Amino acid sequence: MAGEVHSEWAYKHLEAAADGILDFKLDEQAGETRDLMRVRSMWNMGFDRRWHALKTLKNFEVVLEK
Repeated sequence: MAGEVHSEWAYKHLEAAADGILDFKLDEQAGETRDLMRVRSMWNMGFDRRWHALKTLKNFEVVLEK
């Protein structure tokens, strides 16, 4: 797993202990940045694996961009 913070062993054990795994990343293109999130896995539930943009409101609440 190139670029990962922890060993593959650590990820397998953490994922086995959780009901769902979310990924977050900061994407930068042409000087513009976007905060993104996706569902990597979710037990017993359908989900969308695509990256979704996040928006931070003035009151610091974070919502999915529409």
